[in-house]
Order: sequence, then structure tokens, then C-alpha cells
Amino acid sequence: MSNSAIIFERFEDMLSTDKTTWQRRWPNFSPAELSCTHCGKLLIDPFALDNLQKVRIMYARPLYIASAYRCEEYNAAVGGAPNSSHLRGRAFDPKRPKSGKELFELLAAIWQIEPFGVCMGANKLHVDWDFERGHRVWMYGG
Repeated sequence: MSNSAIIFERFEDMLSTDKTTWQRRWPNFSPAELSCTHCGKLLIDPFALDNLQKVRIMYARPLYIASAYRCEEYNAAVGGAPNSSHLRGRAFDPKRPKSGKELFELLAAIWQIEPFGVCMGANKLHVDWDFERGHRVWMYGG
């Protein structure tokens, strides 16, 4: 596991210097979809994104990310935990599949990659590879 992170103030900064490397390593995810929707900053833990890429390959369907990195201000605005894994670029909230079969297949792929945190709610999922927070499973209300 790596505890280093890739940080760019804007995802455009990354694209100008390392676009080929990004596309080769994480072909199914764009920097834009993983950047903070509030400020545009991108912080990604490569270990976590490597694991999300493995999930996507095993799931064999598009995986749309509703939320990934969050700056502190945005995390507070959306009611995120003060110690959220999103703050360290280690958490991803994929949009939940509509069919039960696809949801089961996505959860099976996630579990095979051994996440540290998994959460499910009526309309969303959360998965993280944040070794500092340990293993945990919880449910969103509603």
C-alpha cells in the first residue's frame, strides 16, 4: 500500500504533463470526474485508484463516479465526515446500478479487491481503500 498521493491544483495541470501515463494506468476514469466539484483540485492515492480500476475491469461495465476527491470546504458542505477518506483521495462513490443483478455484480467485484470501507444506501455506494481508517461497513440512511 502506498501512502503517497498525486496532487494537482487543477486536473488540467496533470493533463499537460502526464496524460499518457494516466490513460495507460487508469483508462476508465478521467481526472475531471475524480476532481473536487467545488474547487477543481485533484488528489488521488494511486493505490486506491489502482484498486478502483481493477473493480471496473472485473465489473466489465461502465462505472460512473458521483464523488471522489473533496476539498475540506466541499466535504463539510455535503455533510462528509471530518476524517473522510475523500479528503485523502482514497474514496469513491460510484453511482448505484439500477438493476439488482448489476448491483450484485458490482458489489462482488468490489469485495474481490478487498476494500477497507464499503457503504450502501438507497441511491449511492461508497468504497475506499483507506488503510488508516481500518476495515468498516455501514449503511446510509433513507
